[in-house]
Amino acid sequence: MRQHAAKARITLAADPDQLISTIDLGAGRIVGSAVRNNRLYLAQWVSADDTQPAKLRTSILDMATPPQLPTLNTFEHKLTDVSEWDLNFAAAQLLWVNSSVLAWYVPAWQHWGWWGIAYDASAKRDVASANLAALVCPLRNLNGTSVIVTPAIRITTTESFRSAAPARAQNGLLFLSFDTASADPDQPQPIINDDGTIPWIMPTEIVQSWLQVIDLRTSTPIVRSPVSIPGALLSVDQVDEQGAILITDSESWDAANEETKRSVQAVAYDGVLAYQLDNRTISNSAGAPSASDGTRIFLATASSEPSVIALGYNASTGRLVQTGTWTLDAMPNSLASVNGMLLAGNTGRLDVASVDAAGTIAATGTYAIPTNLWLQLERTAIVPGEALYIPAGAYGVEVVPLR
Repeated sequence: MRQHAAKARITLAADPDQLISTIDLGAGRIVGSAVRNNRLYLAQWVSADDTQPAKLRTSILDMATPPQLPTLNTFEHKLTDVSEWDLNFAAAQLLWVNSSVLAWYVPAWQHWGWWGIAYDASAKRDVASANLAALVCPLRNLNGTSVIVTPAIRITTTESFRSAAPARAQNGLLFLSFDTASADPDQPQPIINDDGTIPWIMPTEIVQSWLQVIDLRTSTPIVRSPVSIPGALLSVDQVDEQGAILITDSESWDAANEETKRSVQAVAYDGVLAYQLDNRTISNSAGAPSASDGTRIFLATASSEPSVIALGYNASTGRLVQTGTWTLDAMPNSLASVNGMLLAGNTGRLDVASVDAAGTIAATGTYAIPTNLWLQLERTAIVPGEALYIPAGAYGVEVVPLR
């Protein structure tokens, strides 16, 4: 399959429509980007052809003398038996595992069957893609003279894959979680009709969350055995040789009250097992958005009025504590934490707040945004006091002036 060449376009921050220069990046779709120490890191997906497997290409560009952005290095991870249809590039992340190791993390797409999770296997194209949960592509020795391309790491599961949460990294360890599902063995069987026919009932499922840790502190990555955790991973803190403190998030159906209950858990991970330290039930609607700054979490809730609360783990008490509340006019449908700021998106509206070191949230403004664009708030670039630059997919970038 022929791929068009990708281009990086350089514009003025004050006038994004004024094109200054264009950089040809070669064939391959841009699927991720990040800036660190005046260098721009770009990831491109290069599809397989008749002679070469698919590749994830990383280009490092020097931003010291804009508008010139010379390419310092280009590296490629070769990916056999992986298709772009297997991977959710919209959720791709660049994670700095430590000062000299980065890793691209790309979760897999959720696979569905025609009749729900109980028949999910029929929807799988092949064994390799069916079990894939996430892909991790590390680069080592970025502070040295010779960068090392560590082979791609496939995170797989023998269960039916459901979804993967955003990954976190600290002190040479990469933390990720994924959910699997299986048919509920205790589901009541349908009562046979008088005419002998068996009525169809919607199959129920049991969802299980798993923590997967990759140790990238040495030249040979160590993928630890998956560990059962109460819910999807939201944040990681206090990482050391003995383990880490995790905050996880889960939802369950309260049949008595006919509503979804959301719970947040503080979890201790000792490198082998996980132990729940605290559990807190949050009043909100099913699927309400959440975000994390890496150690603290932010949850949209509608207990008395629409708001976003900040939660963190208190090591002195061993409990989750609420550090801040941000009252909104309406329940947001998206939430992101970017460089000390919280962004809450709703139809035609973007609310912005700042978060201090103690976790206190302070509203800073409300702005009108287009109603017909899919805005990726978690990938927003911020020029403090100037503007927000929010990726809008194929439509480009939405600029929200902050003045």
